[in-house]
Amino acid sequence: MIYRTIGSAIILFALTGCSTYFRAGNIRAVEKLRQQLSKEQYEKVYRDSSKILQAQVTQADFIERMRKVSSELKEVDPDITWQRVEESPEPAVYNDETWSSLRMEKDGRKITIQLDWDPGFRLCGMTILGDIPDRADGRVFLNCD
Repeated sequence: MIYRTIGSAIILFALTGCSTYFRAGNIRAVEKLRQQLSKEQYEKVYRDSSKILQAQVTQADFIERMRKVSSELKEVDPDITWQRVEESPEPAVYNDETWSSLRMEKDGRKITIQLDWDPGFRLCGMTILGDIPDRADGRVFLNCD
């Protein structure tokens, strides 16, 4: 009985440790991306992104898309101050290891930003939804799939 309790405690501790590790990595990756977008360092964002993204989108196309995204975000908030959305629509799929959900709200406008990460927290995909013009589907570029 005691071994079962110890084993359960070890598993719980390991899961909590992994969760904390991924949460911290996710938070760092989101902040790094925010800073790069704020400073319009789109080339750095592209260089730091996943190989999957780079295989799907040329650097020139990526920079063009990110300029538009950055402009749209800065219209809502010039500092691109987003808040982390803690709830997930599907916790088994979307977690700190592979996904970030962010929200920006200002002057009645609301935007949701969803980011997909590869295992090294390199950007794979981005979706922007909400009060933004001329973006029917919200997708900026493809996900890691």
